[in-house]
Amino acid sequence: MSFKEKCVQLLQNSTVDAIPLVPELIEINSKSTLQQAFQTLLNNNILSAPVYLEEEGEYTGFLDLRDLISFVVFVYDNANLENDIQLAHIVSNGKNLIKSPTAGGVTVSYLSRRNKFTPVHGDDSLLRVAEILASGTHRVPVMGPNGRVISIISQSNINSFLASHLAEIIGDAPSVADVPEVGSSPVHTVNQHESVIDTFRKIDQLKRSGVAIVDDSNRLIGTTTGKDLRLFINNPSIDGLNMPIFQNLKMIRNEEIDIHVPVIGVFPSDSIVRVVELLAATRVHRTFVVSDQANFRPERVISITDILRFLVN
Repeated sequence: MSFKEKCVQLLQNSTVDAIPLVPELIEINSKSTLQQAFQTLLNNNILSAPVYLEEEGEYTGFLDLRDLISFVVFVYDNANLENDIQLAHIVSNGKNLIKSPTAGGVTVSYLSRRNKFTPVHGDDSLLRVAEILASGTHRVPVMGPNGRVISIISQSNINSFLASHLAEIIGDAPSVADVPEVGSSPVHTVNQHESVIDTFRKIDQLKRSGVAIVDDSNRLIGTTTGKDLRLFINNPSIDGLNMPIFQNLKMIRNEEIDIHVPVIGVFPSDSIVRVVELLAATRVHRTFVVSDQANFRPERVISITDILRFLVN
């Protein structure tokens, strides 16, 4: 049985109940204002949360902090703001970029519908969860018997589950070079001297939270993450948006002792198992396939989504 077949069998034979419940589930009421809702995400150090429509007794989707990237870019380009930007300024000005087809305008429930809500139950297989996540969904809600969310499974949860069972599935795992279909290239990069706002523009255009940061010789020296946006929004400023991205990341990450994003790369000769292990150990969502130790040039990016697509498709 191949490595891929062993992984699929493991996921098929395991249920959602095998993933521990989240310590504290955060929900957002659809009646919250956008500012209140985004502040809830910031206060709880999370990137997204399910939105509940109490009148209908149903969930509309997930509100995601990454929606604010478009807001920040729009505000920078169109609003005449002082250096000290507040979340209220970003939200009140930024929502003007979205043309809402509803009479209620851009609301929490409207934004949340842009992020899929595809629920599972405790006795569903983890293969089902992996299939949902492989479609590009970032989080899968787990429903309780009363129709309310009791937990959320992320891409990292599934990858960590696989990593914890590698002794069972390691077998004849292919090398990174053997599976060129896993991941994508060319790698989207920004130079370390590019500004934060220009980096946000690229992230917004690409609709992804992570891009590689390279030096002047195109050597991989870092990467952005969705958590970086949360750190910036906690203390936004025009000066910060004009700062070089690498300098800004070093500054804001030093202020948050729990955030450490090492530069991780794998070589074409490394096993795909090493990719799974690295992503689980560093708690990041992507790694880069680099040319060699001397040049460390990013040639391909492999995300957890890419791994799950490889397994289930």
